[in-house]
Order: sequence, then structure tokens, then C-alpha cells
Amino acid sequence: MCDDAVGGAASPRQIDDMVRLLRDALAAGAMGFSTSTAPPHHDGAGRPVPSRAATRDEFLALAGALHDHAGTTLELILAGCLNLFSAAEIDLMTSMSLAANRPVNWNVLGVSAQSKDRCRQQLEASTAAAAHGARVVALTLPRGNGMRMTFLTGAPLDGLPGWREVFELPPHERIRAFADPEVRRRLAAGALSEDAGALRYVANWPSLQIVETFAPSNRAYEGRGVADVAIERGQEPFDALLDIVIDDGLRTGLRPPATPDTHEAWEYQTEVWRDERTIIGGSDAGAHLDMMCGAVYSTSLLAGVRTHGGITLEEAVQMLSDAPARLYGVRERGRLVDGWHADLVLFDPDTVGFGAESTRYDLPGGAGRLYAGSTGVEHVFTNGTAVVAEGLLTGATPGGLLRSGRDSESVTVPGGG
Repeated sequence: MCDDAVGGAASPRQIDDMVRLLRDALAAGAMGFSTSTAPPHHDGAGRPVPSRAATRDEFLALAGALHDHAGTTLELILAGCLNLFSAAEIDLMTSMSLAANRPVNWNVLGVSAQSKDRCRQQLEASTAAAAHGARVVALTLPRGNGMRMTFLTGAPLDGLPGWREVFELPPHERIRAFADPEVRRRLAAGALSEDAGALRYVANWPSLQIVETFAPSNRAYEGRGVADVAIERGQEPFDALLDIVIDDGLRTGLRPPATPDTHEAWEYQTEVWRDERTIIGGSDAGAHLDMMCGAVYSTSLLAGVRTHGGITLEEAVQMLSDAPARLYGVRERGRLVDGWHADLVLFDPDTVGFGAESTRYDLPGGAGRLYAGSTGVEHVFTNGTAVVAEGLLTGATPGGLLRSGRDSESVTVPGGG
């Protein structure tokens, strides 16, 4: 669509071209089709990603391209994934599932004792879809996503009213803007306005936790709350926060207050995880780099079983291995079966867990990412080859790319035809 892609609806011919390109990708081994209409999703220039302007016809045509390609899958994020689904969104997910003859997996379902009503409404989308012969499955995390924010990359701060124009500035100019009292006043007002909507929770400056600092002068603030630090410095919380951020070259790692890890919360979460309308996951595959470290979702679930019970260790392992393999139709993986691929994780149930997050600068160009190691994981085998032995990486890389049809089989829905 070239320049028409941003904010414009595709013509019938352009949709036909997209379907052709998608089919080419599927024929080459792509596992499926993923899309988003979520309001926070913007491109590198701060514009809405093209899929946010897609029409229902476009979505259904692309979903339909999966129908005749074996072993493919369908995933999406809608505005309702962040809050509540509209009737139109439920209809869209149902129709896409039927067009593709595949389950639709959406993300992400937040599960907490404080969000039962929202969670119930979102899961009802699956019930409504099933009534029409479709299947809609919610991806859910087994722990709070531990979202990190920095003033360097911006998300989700750049979604606050009046903030995007500042985040579009180069870092050195952004630092000057954050040091300007008038800019601070304007940003503070926008962050607390009604227009900020659900993002106002990230603008509760006193409640933010400073989880990682970089300037020597800021080391004493690591692991503390902004409210406490502001009192110590004799400043307003927002001013104290921005001064620290400027000293760190915008890299300061910040986190909103976490949902308490209570037994009551765990009991409700296990109820949702056992629901056939959900699937546990959320590694994030490194997508957000410095915003979240989802890699610990598996070890956090196993550690939670040890602490809270409620589900057996065997159930937890099945949720992490067999359940996703069956949803996505991955062949000969996810179970210990004679003749299947030997993908094994050997762990100590008394110590399995995860370590503290930190930033590592080991990506191309020296870019940083969040990292957290594991505890209690003694051995890991991929395709029968040890990749971890006695808790240490062996250096072996026996994995390979999965290709649709060859390594996966179709998981169909009752009404898909």
C-alpha cells in the first residue's frame, strides 16, 4: 500500500495482493498470521501501525488465506484485549476463526483478584465464539508481566496526552526538554488528565519503583520508591524522577507497583489457568527488550506451585509443554512419547525459580535487553542434545526452524468447514 498504509483502508486489489504475499509466506513455512488494532501500537515515526486501519474485509481475507495451508495458526491483539471486548470485536474474532478454520489466540489476559469482572467479560468472548462453531483462546501470563518503563524508549509513557512530541525528539534534545520546568508542567498535566484513560496508572509517579540506575550518583536510589526518594531529596515526586532520569541518560528502569502475590490471587489464577478458554504463555520472545522480561514465566509458575499449591506440579508442566503444542498443532513435541523429539527440562522442584532482572548489552550494535537467569534448572535437552548441563550452557545449538505443515498439523474448529 506504500504511503496509503498508514490510516487508509486497503482497496480490493491491495487486499488480493496481501493475501497472495501471505500465501507465499505460508508456502515457504510461515506458521501463520498475526495482527493488531491495539491503540498503543505505533511505528517508529509515532504513527499508528498500518493494521490499525484495516477493515473487517481485510482481516477476513487474510484469515481465510490460512484455511488451505496445513499447520497454520492465527493470533491478534484488539483494543478490547486491554480492557473489555466490544460486540464488534467478538464478532470479528469469531468470523476470523471460522474463515481460517483455526483457533484465534489473543493476548494478553491479565488475571488478578482485582480484575475478576473484566476477566470474566473477556473470557465470555470465547463462549460466544464457541456458540457459532469458532474457537477463541486467551493467552495468559502466570505472573504479573513486571512491566519496565524507561524515558529512553518511551512505551507506554509516549501514549500519555501531549507526551509523544517530546519522545519523538532525539535523546539529547529530549533530555533538555525534560529539564525545562514549563515542559515538565505541561507533561504532568497531560499525564493526569481524563484523556490519559487507563494509562494514568503509569503516571502515579510517587508509586513507581526505581529498579535499575546507571549513574553513580543514583545508585543509592535503586530498589526504592519514587515517593521515598523525593522526600529524601526535598522535591516533588515528578521533579525528583525526571532529575534522576536525566542523570541516567534516560535509561533509568522504572516499574509500576506490582499486584500483591497473595494466596487469594493465586487461587483465582489457577481457576483461570484450568479454563479451556485460556492458554499459559507470554515469554514475549524478547519483543519488548527493555520493557519486560517474560522469559521467566515458566520458572515462575513452577515456583508458585511450590509456594501456593492449588495445582500439581504435573499439571503445571502440562500447561507449559503439552497444552501449547496441542493448540498450535506442533508435531511430536510437548510430551514424553517414544519416538518423539527429546525436548527435556530437568529441574529441582525445591529450588526452581528465577533470578533478578538486569540489563545486558549483548544485542547487535550494543543494544540492551532485560535478562533474568533461572535457579534449580539442572539440565536441558533439545532434540536429544544437552544445551544445559549441571546448570551451565554447553554451547550446543541443535534446534532448528519449525515450518508449517512439515512440523505442525492443522488444528481446526467445529464450524470452520
